[in-house]
Amino acid sequence: MDDRNLKRRMKILFPAVLATGFGLHVASDGAAAAGHHAWAWWAWGHSLAALALALTVATHILRRRVWFRSLKVKAKSSAVRFRRADTLITGTLMAALLVTGIVMVAGVAGGGSRIGLWHYAIGYVWVVSAMPHVYTIKRKKPRNNGR
Repeated sequence: MDDRNLKRRMKILFPAVLATGFGLHVASDGAAAAGHHAWAWWAWGHSLAALALALTVATHILRRRVWFRSLKVKAKSSAVRFRRADTLITGTLMAALLVTGIVMVAGVAGGGSRIGLWHYAIGYVWVVSAMPHVYTIKRKKPRNNGR
């Protein structure tokens, strides 16, 4: 899978996880009206979309191993430091979402538990932090053409 295809996949899976998570939340609030069946479908959709995104992000991270190793070196530019901090915050939040999601899927705690509420709250913060990271358009450097 080339880098362009990987980025395209993340840009599709990110809103899929967001939409299914929101749908799961709405279905759990209206569980009496929609029934458990609707909630279960949203839960499956969210779990599968999140798994696909997690695998795609893992591939994304593996391809950037050198960048992660360079975190040990201090950056001189404040813009570079912010970009690194932004990426680290997004990654840490996603790791927390994965852990809380796995705990809920494993049956240790359900959606209405404290872990479920943490997953829900971290999810909103992650969406805000990941949106600029996923949808940033990198500008190409202009060519010098011998001038």
